[in-house]
Amino acid sequence: MRASAFVYLVLIFMPFACSLPPRPETAESASDLYYVEEVTDGDTFVLKDGEKVRLIGIDAPETPQSYKQRNFHYGIEARDYLEELIESRRVKLEFDREKRDRYGRLLAYVWLESGLFINAHLIREGYARVVTFPPNVKYHDELIRFEDEARKAKRGLWKK
Repeated sequence: MRASAFVYLVLIFMPFACSLPPRPETAESASDLYYVEEVTDGDTFVLKDGEKVRLIGIDAPETPQSYKQRNFHYGIEARDYLEELIESRRVKLEFDREKRDRYGRLLAYVWLESGLFINAHLIREGYARVVTFPPNVKYHDELIRFEDEARKAKRGLWKK
C-alpha cells in the first residue's frame, strides 16, 4: 500500500477508533470470557451455561417471536446482525451498578475479544437506540453521541 493511501485510511478511521470507550480494565484470560450459545433478539442472548444476558444502554426492535406484539420494524435485521457478531463466539462481559434486571437476566456491556464494544457498535450502525435505566449509566454519554451520529448518517433504524 502506498504511504498516501495508508495515511488516508488512518485519517478516515481514526475518529472511530478514538471515540470508543476503552475496554474493561480486567485481566484477559479464558475464565473472563463467555461463550455465546444463541442470540434471541437484537439486545439479548444466551450464554453456554444458560444465563440470559441483556445489553445495557440499548433497545433493539422486537422480533415477531417476542412476547411484545409491537415494534417489529427492523427487529429481524437487528437480531441477525447481533447473531453475526457474537453467536458461537467468546465475549467479555462488563457489569455496571446493577448486575441483574427484574427478569433475572445479567445486564452487561459486551466486548468481543478483538476489542469491539458491541453495545456501542449496534447503536452506531443503527440496529438499536439508546435506552437508559439508572443506575447503569457508565457509557450513556458515548451511546447518545453514537445514536446522534447514526441518525445524521441515516443508518439502520434511521433510514427513513
